[in-house]
Amino acid sequence: MLSRHSGARWGSALGLMAWVLGLIVVCAAAGDRRLFLDIVPFSLALSVAMTALFILVLELFSRSSADRLASGGALATIGVLATYVAIVLLLDNAWIAPRLEANAEASKLLDSLQAVYRTPTWVPPILLGAGATALIASLFRATRKS
Repeated sequence: MLSRHSGARWGSALGLMAWVLGLIVVCAAAGDRRLFLDIVPFSLALSVAMTALFILVLELFSRSSADRLASGGALATIGVLATYVAIVLLLDNAWIAPRLEANAEASKLLDSLQAVYRTPTWVPPILLGAGATALIASLFRATRKS
C-alpha cells in the first residue's frame, strides 16, 4: 500500500517529474536564462500538481477495502497516468517545442542529440480521452461496490 511507504510517494514524484529535469538540462546547455525562466517554472508547477493528483488517487484507493482497490485502483492509476502524459504532450507540442526550436543553441543541441520531442497531434487527445474514461470508470466501479 502506498500510504504506508513514503518511499513509494517519493519514487512516484521523482519519476513523474523526471521530464522536467531533462528540460532543465536542455535549457542550461542552451545557456539562455530567459528560455529557462520562460519554460521551467510553469512546467515544474504543472508536474508537481499532477504528481499530487496521482499520489492522492493512489492514497484514496489504497486506504479503501480490498474489493475497492481491486476493482478500481489499477484502472485509476492508468487513468491518471494517461491523463498526465496527454497534458505533458499537449504542453510540449504547443508551448515548449516551439520555444526550444526558436532558440538557436537549444535547437542545435536537440538536433545533435537526434531528440524526438514532438508527437503527432492526434496522440494527446486520444490519451486524454482514454485517461479520463479510465479514471471515471474506476471511480464509478469503486463507488458502486460500496
